[in-house]
Amino acid sequence: MKRRVSAFLLALILLNSCISDFYQAESKEIVSPNSNADSSHVTITFGASAVDRAYFEPLIEQFHAKNLDVRVIFIDLDQAISDPSNQVKSTVEAADTAFTYLTPKDISRNYVFNLKPFIDSDQSFDISDYYPRAFESISDDNQIYSVPVIASAPILAFNRSYVLEMGEQDLSESTTWTDLLNLSGELSQKQGSQTTMYGLMTGDLGFSALMATFEQTDIDPFTTFTEEGIINTPGIVVALENTHEMVEAGALWYPETGDNSSPEPVFIPNVVTDLVQKQQLAMWDANYAISTIDETDDFEVGYIPMPLLSLPYYLPGQLGYVISQGTLHPEAAWLWLSFLSKQPPPNIDNLLMSEVPARRSLAEQSNVFENKDSAFVTALKTGLEQSPINKPIMNDQLWFSVHDAWNQTISNILSAEEALNNAQEQMTQSIAESQNDSTQDIETIVVATPAIPPEDVRVIRFGTSMDQQIAPVLTRFTRNHPDIQVELIPADMSIGADVVPDFLQMANQTDCFTWPTSLPGNVLTATLNLDPFMDADSTFNTQDYPQALFTPFERENSMHGFHGIFSYRH
Repeated sequence: MKRRVSAFLLALILLNSCISDFYQAESKEIVSPNSNADSSHVTITFGASAVDRAYFEPLIEQFHAKNLDVRVIFIDLDQAISDPSNQVKSTVEAADTAFTYLTPKDISRNYVFNLKPFIDSDQSFDISDYYPRAFESISDDNQIYSVPVIASAPILAFNRSYVLEMGEQDLSESTTWTDLLNLSGELSQKQGSQTTMYGLMTGDLGFSALMATFEQTDIDPFTTFTEEGIINTPGIVVALENTHEMVEAGALWYPETGDNSSPEPVFIPNVVTDLVQKQQLAMWDANYAISTIDETDDFEVGYIPMPLLSLPYYLPGQLGYVISQGTLHPEAAWLWLSFLSKQPPPNIDNLLMSEVPARRSLAEQSNVFENKDSAFVTALKTGLEQSPINKPIMNDQLWFSVHDAWNQTISNILSAEEALNNAQEQMTQSIAESQNDSTQDIETIVVATPAIPPEDVRVIRFGTSMDQQIAPVLTRFTRNHPDIQVELIPADMSIGADVVPDFLQMANQTDCFTWPTSLPGNVLTATLNLDPFMDADSTFNTQDYPQALFTPFERENSMHGFHGIFSYRH
């Protein structure tokens, strides 16, 4: 432990003493894989964003303790992704396994393993523990390509008092989209040009209503016309015009942006919350205003699962754990994914109201159902048990073309026919470009070999938000100290009320780190006293610093840090 402390002090001192050289350009050195790595175990890599490193690294240690023959190395995907335009391909080339977002196109290009054979042969993997809603429709072969971490069931909230007062039938889980579209028109009210009661607000701002209109008229622009790319047919024009008329009538709520030349920003949750509280919105996506509705309001709120749609009102995708098609160790990779599947999802405290852990057991063990209206929880659990019926989309451009046409029409930028004609031109061009594209749909994936530090190399973790400025100094330090490897940990530097807990969290996650603000109280005592190291280091000259710069870091007659950069006013 003493050797590690000395190492990170050395890095900290060098990084600060070289701060004036931050902007001198230096080329990065490439670390070669260690050819002498221990062959007694299999090494696989796991890619995730740097912000999730603190969550996954303790799990990696737990996994190592239970599986001595498999070693997992964390790969920072923020640094490893070489092609942001094809993020999944870069991900599966950077790591054997990953926590990422998978789409039907990624599956069609053979980027990841089919996990169904692993699941079927793994007696410890209980697929019945997963909510049906956890598995998105991202393939047309009924296989599983991603282990989901979150299950989501959109919930429709409604002003039950108003619905019953208007003589309408109460909403239930048997309510269909046809019922919703009819009801939204009956519940909306206008006085002249002013809407006094909106019928329906959806999380996609009404696009799902267009999909429901397509279903009612047996129109499927995403499969019927995929090869030709025809989206400006009369039936689609009429459906888009009908949806626009619903917005104009107040049956569908869509945010007003005023003058299109200079639209003012709209924070939708605030607007929806205000409409709900003023009883000017009959039905709404519960994610947007549920936290503001309680028993003190003078109306009753009901909840039902949002009716299912077969047509996609969003581009389907699956957030979860995948195995790269290029891995050389699929069995070890599955062992790691099977272990991860039994853990709560990352950032569980930041889930939306309609989101829960994908596994029932993990959801029940967590607090996701606590402090929520019992009627909402009942609707949510009902929705989670429904299997999604939406069809996978293999042509993203076709979906975007329809969505863009809808958005331009609803925003009164173009008529439905004009918007669809524009979209048709874009699709025609896209089809021509795809026909000229020589890229093969099925691609061969090769996973990068991880750089494994030799056992005699000490690894220290340095937290900073200045990674680009630090890079040249870090290169110089590594060159001068090949026995020390500095691993940069991205730091989200907080201010205000969160500064103390975030500082303590950073202290727990790193060996040393930078921090931009002054710190109250004795929070600095969570870090080491640097006096003994400064005194023992003949290269560190405290007299080279203005003494006033040390004062903010003094606690209980000991030094817990020093300035790397400071500014002063004349």
